[in-house]
Amino acid sequence: MRELRHDQNQARVCLLIGVILSLLVVAAKIGTNFLGWTGRKDLLTRLDERSNDWYGQIENASGPSQGELSAARSIVILYVTEEAINDPDRLNGFPFPRAHFARLVRVLSRAGAKVVVLDFMFYDQSRFNRPGTRSDDESLEKAANASTNVSLAASYSLEAGAGLVRILPTLPGVKDLDGKVGFVDQKEDPDRVFRKIDLYAFAPWKRESPHFPSLELDALCKYLGLSRSQLAWNREGKRLSLGSREIPLENHRLRIRYLYPRDDRQYFAIDRETYNYMDPSIPEDELVKSLLDDGRFTGKIVLVGLGGGQVGSSTRVQTMSQMADLGSERDIKLTPFGLMPGAEVHAQALHTILAGRFLRAAPDLFVFAVILLYGFFLGFAFPRASPLLAFLGIVWLVCAHMTMAFAAYRYLGYCSGVAWPLLGLVLCYLSEFTYLSFVTYKEKKLVQNLFEGYLSPEVVASLKDEKVRRELQLSGKREKVTIFYSDIRGFTTLSERETPEAVFNLLNEYFQVMSDVARKYRPYMDKFIGDCIMAVFSIPQVRPDDARLAVLMAIEMQEEIDRLQERWAIEGKPTFTVGMGINTGEVIAGIVGSDYKKDYTVIGDNVNLAARLYTQARGRQILVSESTNSEIQDLIQTIPLEPIYVKGKEERIQVFEVVGVREAWKGGIQQLREEYLKRLK
Repeated sequence: MRELRHDQNQARVCLLIGVILSLLVVAAKIGTNFLGWTGRKDLLTRLDERSNDWYGQIENASGPSQGELSAARSIVILYVTEEAINDPDRLNGFPFPRAHFARLVRVLSRAGAKVVVLDFMFYDQSRFNRPGTRSDDESLEKAANASTNVSLAASYSLEAGAGLVRILPTLPGVKDLDGKVGFVDQKEDPDRVFRKIDLYAFAPWKRESPHFPSLELDALCKYLGLSRSQLAWNREGKRLSLGSREIPLENHRLRIRYLYPRDDRQYFAIDRETYNYMDPSIPEDELVKSLLDDGRFTGKIVLVGLGGGQVGSSTRVQTMSQMADLGSERDIKLTPFGLMPGAEVHAQALHTILAGRFLRAAPDLFVFAVILLYGFFLGFAFPRASPLLAFLGIVWLVCAHMTMAFAAYRYLGYCSGVAWPLLGLVLCYLSEFTYLSFVTYKEKKLVQNLFEGYLSPEVVASLKDEKVRRELQLSGKREKVTIFYSDIRGFTTLSERETPEAVFNLLNEYFQVMSDVARKYRPYMDKFIGDCIMAVFSIPQVRPDDARLAVLMAIEMQEEIDRLQERWAIEGKPTFTVGMGINTGEVIAGIVGSDYKKDYTVIGDNVNLAARLYTQARGRQILVSESTNSEIQDLIQTIPLEPIYVKGKEERIQVFEVVGVREAWKGGIQQLREEYLKRLK
């Protein structure tokens, strides 16, 4: 019961550690959510974002569904290539005359495009205006007025007092200009990656102010035939209603679910013939007819922007300043799939909404519950498993969590992340491992302190093994052992005749000789009681042949005592003889004592019988019980003696005197001893 309570205490402490650390991780997560609300990201949140990027890349490896392909085919990206930009003769150099953009709007509208999105800023007056006129600007204004499906890029700023200030294109001749623009100002994450976009802008300190739609949202309204009055914003920034569509948001922002191929295929229709659509030398009617015939723009959203070069996941930037240069000069964005033209980022956002493939952050309560569940589970299971099994369990749990997080990402659209739950898991594992290691160290020291004075160093070292300690059961265990006692005959007379100092020195020399012999046979040296020695075989570790080893040790001890007495006689010191008793049987082995003093010993009826045997033995005599004799008779020659009465027993007990090793073994007694000792090692 004591051992059971000890294990239960460890389990309770581990469970408490798991729960407390999980609560601390939850508190830290709540605190770092504030950083997210203020626009800053902590390290773990960044790791979560990276893991979501990785899930997106794995998801894209399997290719899109038919529904996703259908939504992708409703978007056409029309690139203004570097070839067109670098040809100053054909299109008059970049920035192009606005008459070329006007022609492009007319061609695309007549070719059946449902929405034409121009991802270009027209803030300054055209450099191609005739002196004193706005002729070039007016050409684009006229084309925009003639088309109801054009979306122009704009910008905004937030100014204290004024609130949301819109910066519109310098095209005052466009009718209802406010209804034909959307902002393109988008904030990347702290690591410069575009994962989310704002679909609308407003003054945070003045939420009743008018909302300003993004270029993507303006294009969607036109594509779906919705007016801006049909948009409904959730004040908490968690949802946007777009007609019958519910768009989940994260703090007013849409998380883009990128659709990106890993090979040369393109899911979006890519057109790089802007060169021809803008070129005034090609007859417009003829061009429109050919486009209507192949239907490449019919009923689709056409995004016109810079790009079309070799950018993608294989393109890498070395520094953030290089990224900034690329972004400003070529409208290139850094995405989870590498570099991507800005027009394609717009297309990815549009596709996310049209395909209904939304991503949303997992509810905080769910993340908190997972963290607490892991802490509770680890606190419960860890102390009940071996260190190797616990480590393998942690590895399995990490892999299982990442697999489940990917499944939630792919099939439910939840970005649950891995950093916070795994942080709680690792912290709990390391803390509980440290605690149990400390407890194990204390147990080892307890075992070492208990046994190092009674056992050989090799046996003490073996007791540091956890499995051996568990089998040891210090609280008390029934074991079959062999008990050895020895006692000096005539010690009382010797003590009276000699000085205490002389007796003290004689005893120490005698005990040293006896201990040297005992160390070879590795019994548990239980105690020295005056002139008596008590040793036990098969504790704390059970081993075979303990009865034979005990008798062989007793024979060798008698031989060494004879040599010691001969030397003392020559030196003029008093001599004595020793009687020994040996019994084999079941006892209770364990720790006995108080909190101030503990001893590992054996108790039981068989211990008492061994004590009776050594008191009956004469000097130089070794007496063994019937149980011991039955285990040694093939090796040791004994003779039966008269049965003796033992206190507490009604019947007399048969005893045997050890005569010596049998004739068959006499010639090889030393070899026999060495063989037994070798087996012990």
